[in-house]
Amino acid sequence: MVLTASFLAGIIAHAFDETRWSAVTALFLGGCLSAAAAVLRRQNASQCLLLACLTLFVWGLVRYDTALPSGHDPRLPEGEMMGFEGVAAEVPRRGLYRTEVELDRVVSVSTDETMPGRWRLDLLSPATVAYGDRLTWTCQPRNVLFGSDGFDTRLYLHGIRFRCRPRDPPTVIGSDEGHPLLGVIYAIKVQFQEAVFDLYPDPEASFLLGLLMGSREGIPDRLTEDFRMTGTSHILAVSGYNVTQLIRIAVVLAALCAIPRRRASAGVAVLVLCFALLVGDDASVVRASIMGSVAVLATLCGRLYGGFIALSVAAAVMLAFNPLILRHDVGFQLSFCAVWGLYAFGERFTAAMTDRPFLSRTLLRTAAETLAATLATLPVILLTFGRFPLGAPLVNIMVLPLLPFIMAGGLVSASLHLIHGSLGWLTATVTFALLRWEISVVTVASRLLPPPLEMRATPLQTGLMYLFLMAVWLSLSDRRRSDLATVRGATVWMTDTTDGRRLR
Repeated sequence: MVLTASFLAGIIAHAFDETRWSAVTALFLGGCLSAAAAVLRRQNASQCLLLACLTLFVWGLVRYDTALPSGHDPRLPEGEMMGFEGVAAEVPRRGLYRTEVELDRVVSVSTDETMPGRWRLDLLSPATVAYGDRLTWTCQPRNVLFGSDGFDTRLYLHGIRFRCRPRDPPTVIGSDEGHPLLGVIYAIKVQFQEAVFDLYPDPEASFLLGLLMGSREGIPDRLTEDFRMTGTSHILAVSGYNVTQLIRIAVVLAALCAIPRRRASAGVAVLVLCFALLVGDDASVVRASIMGSVAVLATLCGRLYGGFIALSVAAAVMLAFNPLILRHDVGFQLSFCAVWGLYAFGERFTAAMTDRPFLSRTLLRTAAETLAATLATLPVILLTFGRFPLGAPLVNIMVLPLLPFIMAGGLVSASLHLIHGSLGWLTATVTFALLRWEISVVTVASRLLPPPLEMRATPLQTGLMYLFLMAVWLSLSDRRRSDLATVRGATVWMTDTTDGRRLR
């Protein structure tokens, strides 16, 4: 835990200054040599731990420094019409008015030169494109530069280096050039989406796909704005909540089928990996997948699962792969802050609220967890978006309890429909009623609730707010330790006096 925190501290320290540091590599090499010398000299454990922490701290600095753009990124002349060929790297995202296609292995037709990075095509007309298809098109390429604006930076973090909008639809000149395993997974995704559209009308079908896969391109703009105004737009994006519900459903099914715990844990790990490949590489999905894998590993090894440790491991793995998401990916920030808030304050809030026998325990737990996550993400929301929906906690309390049933009903109905076209209608009828209720709640709340609070926080104010939350969390943790020590002492005294012995 201490070593992981040292590495994260190095990345956080460099995130405040994104200029390249030339002396970082020398410091890293010096730290490695010092750590090696300490081990060879067999210093005491505390000195070796200190040197290891310093080495990992400098390694964090080095990793962030090497991830920064060097200023020599490949560029193409903009405004010039050029021809290219490439392979579709994902399932195209089809919306109401356009289609987005990501491609790799892009080659210039005129020079036969391989283009670095991925490309993104924005098609204004429907196109029949599948994963692994080789396309050819003509367009005026646009360079994607890091730091030019927020949208380009998000594309850059996902490996996209060029964008273009062809006037004519691309031509398919080949197929089945993708990875076979990904081809099977994406084919299942397409068939699942078709089954959902066969069973449900819009916007319920698009809403369900947003819950299950994050595919919200078909949701009307007005409904999307309603979700944004009520602070519930997070349920339309695939997040750790989806992964958590998937794990819960898989665990219940494994228990009903009497599958041994170790085999069930391994199966859940494979299921989580396939789900992450299916829905994409959003930060919240990757974070939840890593934490789920840590939980499975703890189960297989017979160890206890620690939420904070798993969260730290997930952060270290993701930042080691791409440190720039710490500062520039708001999804990463919101996901980790929300989970930290659940672990730091969720239990306290739940204990304080669930002592009300006249109210539903599930509803109170949902309210406590919503309050904890909202409190932890509020500084990031005010910094990034500059507004906070005042009615968001209330609407989330009304919406979130039904989501597990909607997700389970959607999965079961679509799966049965894939087995046979006449199956799944009964489950779909119940799920449709729940979807209709959720949409009605969000729509009515957006009309009745007051407008969002407009207040943009500065980076300094955001840092001060998180320092205050950390201080509150640490004080609550110290008080809990003292309470536990008191309870344990009383328990030992009662046990000893019962046996006829004295503690002192």
